[in-house]
Amino acid sequence: MTIGEIVAQLGGSGVITAALLIGAVKFIRDRAGNFVEAHIVEKIKKDHAQALEKLKAELARSTELYKGNVTKNIESFKFELPKYGELWNSLCELQASGDTLWADATISHLVSFQAHLRSAETLVRKHSYYLPEHHFNQLQEIIEAFQSFNVGKEELIRLRDAQIDPLTSVQEAINLVQQNGASWQRYTRLLGEMRREVRSYLHGPLEIPAS
Repeated sequence: MTIGEIVAQLGGSGVITAALLIGAVKFIRDRAGNFVEAHIVEKIKKDHAQALEKLKAELARSTELYKGNVTKNIESFKFELPKYGELWNSLCELQASGDTLWADATISHLVSFQAHLRSAETLVRKHSYYLPEHHFNQLQEIIEAFQSFNVGKEELIRLRDAQIDPLTSVQEAINLVQQNGASWQRYTRLLGEMRREVRSYLHGPLEIPAS
């Protein structure tokens, strides 16, 4: 039975009763709707607040971790820079001595080159504990190239000063010059690669990403 049918049966008093009933139903429905709406809004606010606090906590942790890594890298940089500087100076002196020996293979130039080679070898061993493995391997390869150059120049000087068959000495000398040229090109190339690698490694820790 509908409200209209109820009103028809009750007459005038039914109209009042129906009005009250309709008003009560509307009031309850509105209150219930407002309650549900307020509850939903409050839940959304609470969820958003929790998510925001979580993001803030994660950001704080990430910031502290980043600061710690930057500080650690800077301290490492300060510690390693003098060692790389000492190594690089020694290698530059060795290269200059090698270039001189390449241009003029004399006993005095050979002795000077060998002294620089021993110094560089000592420094590489001395600082090997602090060097990243790939840098140590690169330095070892560079030293080996210089050692090959040293052996070749020794042989060339010995051959030049020895009293042997000219034809044999000429061909052997040509072979040695070619071998020494290959060693010279190799250590020159390796030093260039090492320079780029070390510059990238040393400058990397101080680079701060743009915000």
